[in-house]
Amino acid sequence: MDTALKQGLLGLAALLAVGAAIASAAGPDGVGLALGIGAYLALTASIVARSPRLGSLLAAVGAFSANAYLFSHKWEAAKATASICNINTYIDCDRVNANEWSTAFGLPITLLGMGFYAGLAIASLVRDEDARRFHQLNLVFAIVNLVYSAFLAYISVFVVQALCVLCMTIYASNLLLLWAAIAGTRKQPGPWDPMELGASRDFVTIAVVFLVTVAGGGFAFKSQQSNSVAAQVKSGNLDDAMLAQLYTEACGTVELDGTEPTWGPPSARYAVVEWADYMCPHCADASKRLQPFLAANKDVKLTFKVFPLTGECSDVLLRPGNHPERCTAAYAAECARPQGKYFEMSHQLFDNQGYFEPSDVEFMATQVGLDVPTWKACMADPATEASVRQDSVAGKTAGVRGTPTMLLKGTHGDSWILIQGGAEALEAVVSAHRSGRPMPPPPPCPPEPEE
Repeated sequence: MDTALKQGLLGLAALLAVGAAIASAAGPDGVGLALGIGAYLALTASIVARSPRLGSLLAAVGAFSANAYLFSHKWEAAKATASICNINTYIDCDRVNANEWSTAFGLPITLLGMGFYAGLAIASLVRDEDARRFHQLNLVFAIVNLVYSAFLAYISVFVVQALCVLCMTIYASNLLLLWAAIAGTRKQPGPWDPMELGASRDFVTIAVVFLVTVAGGGFAFKSQQSNSVAAQVKSGNLDDAMLAQLYTEACGTVELDGTEPTWGPPSARYAVVEWADYMCPHCADASKRLQPFLAANKDVKLTFKVFPLTGECSDVLLRPGNHPERCTAAYAAECARPQGKYFEMSHQLFDNQGYFEPSDVEFMATQVGLDVPTWKACMADPATEASVRQDSVAGKTAGVRGTPTMLLKGTHGDSWILIQGGAEALEAVVSAHRSGRPMPPPPPCPPEPEE
């Protein structure tokens, strides 16, 4: 029976790996990623069945890798690069990774996870005959980690209302670590002495690697935050070099037809055009910040255009995918425009990311005071989809590569500049120019990242 289990798990891993390769070649729709993770979990399980110690090593390495990827997106949050595991409305790593429970003691919990799993992986390198204390420690830690995993899963499902594939990979790795620990302690039974475990080489190894990783990574993370352009913007200590980092030349041509929804006086000194996606967490953050900024600065006007990150209603998306909810949200806002409620509907959509079923958006329509029958007729009109597609085409012409993208005119004559750093950077550039400060010339448009 044990042999059949081992061979079956290994065969399943191979089958899932082949499926992952085929699905990935067919397109980045998330199936390849899910199958690849399944292959890793099946392979790890087959190793656990053969050698609990080596299985613990592989499970720890997998959990470390998932934490490291999520930590890297915390580090580079300002770049607004979507995670590979943003699949649809409910499977969205960025939303989960950005929630308030994703930090502890001022640090991303993914950094804490990196420290622990790195220490566990190194501690697992003991010889099999000396692994009794390692398995006992692993059992204690696995139980604690599973309890914490259950708490995070609860937050994800019931509070954030989104799932993170890589987080679930970590949870599954913890289950495998528990299995490995139980199997290991059965193979090498012995007395349980807390003092012995606390003074063991295995515990010291885990503790030292954890502390070094968290201390070093935490210092680098805090330094990166404090030295970032965003931090300098907040402090108001922008020198010319920092100011020049907030914008570049536009990467294309801005073409407006005059029918776009606009917030602010038509003759405003500064014109902003923003392309956004209603499921993009960074776009929601930008919306919340732009609202009070526009209300307080009557010399700035905002023209808003949608750029849904799905091939369902966009012909120019670099990374195709099946996310019809993004289209539903775009249509809902577009159909609020004829009734003069475009921005009210936009704010509702950004405030309620994840609730884009037809009944949800209809409820939002009632909340902003729309004539719902007229709005629903607009939602079914092919012209609405055509308008959304036109916004995406205009975005491509302007050089939009992701969301949110903001272009600004008024600081460098009639030329548009591409804002780097979101709403905070936009505010800083406008404020600097308004004060009469000489503006550094915009650097060239950054090269498009390779696929």
